[in-house]
Amino acid sequence: MNENLQNINDFLETKLAEISIDDESKANIKKKIKDFFDIIKRYFKDIRGYAFGGSFDRYTSIPSYFDIDLYCIFTYNSIKSLSGINLRNKLMNILRQLETDDDEDLTPYYVQVKSQNKYYHSIPIILDNIKIDFLAAVEIPNKPNTYYIPNGDKIEESSPILIQEKVQNFNKQTNGMGTKLIRLLKLWNYTHGKHLKSYQLELLCCFIFIDRNKAKKFDSLKRGIEIFMDKGFNYIQMKETSFVKGMLDSNISYEAINQFREAKELILNKRWDKLFVKDT
Repeated sequence: MNENLQNINDFLETKLAEISIDDESKANIKKKIKDFFDIIKRYFKDIRGYAFGGSFDRYTSIPSYFDIDLYCIFTYNSIKSLSGINLRNKLMNILRQLETDDDEDLTPYYVQVKSQNKYYHSIPIILDNIKIDFLAAVEIPNKPNTYYIPNGDKIEESSPILIQEKVQNFNKQTNGMGTKLIRLLKLWNYTHGKHLKSYQLELLCCFIFIDRNKAKKFDSLKRGIEIFMDKGFNYIQMKETSFVKGMLDSNISYEAINQFREAKELILNKRWDKLFVKDT
């Protein structure tokens, strides 16, 4: 490895250290969420439990871009007569009750339901200092780890474990560097306006390196970023594959494409430090 490459990778490793979430903090967050759901289930019997659906459980979260997608799982039989928006409202009412209840025997935690668009699929709350996106989820008979999620007047099917499996495969194929790369890219995305959604970035990474067989060329974090910026820019600009059309097409903005273009120019001009500086 030449000196220049070593220096860049040292810089990238330093950035990773700055956005690390240590295991103890992660364990404390998980325990608090478990305790909170134990309280919810005590008062609302038609809730079976919960499941993580976002990057927190995949070790790809970063502190600045941090919230936890949490599926609040209702049993199918208990709510099958409810429409999507009514199910979401039911969960909203539960959270609002916990927000306004002063009885510490009910919940010892500070709970705040944040303002939101009523047609959006998640309900953002603060649990003490933890940002959580709550999603009402209905277990689907004969489909383990797959749920119906209300999104406005529609019901969507979601299987959060699928992305987790893709990321795990990505890590396996890249000797554990996959999640490191994703976290650095999330820092880049965050500092330049979050024009890519978190799941889009993760799926695009998995697509480029696994489905398009670029993992063998991913021998350093520097090389991984170079490949992602080059191939990601081409795929979302040309929209040439069914994967991109199916997962990204309608949601990729002009700002996201321009963000890729600027990143490629910074790399070509060896201004790696500027990748992680907020736009002014």
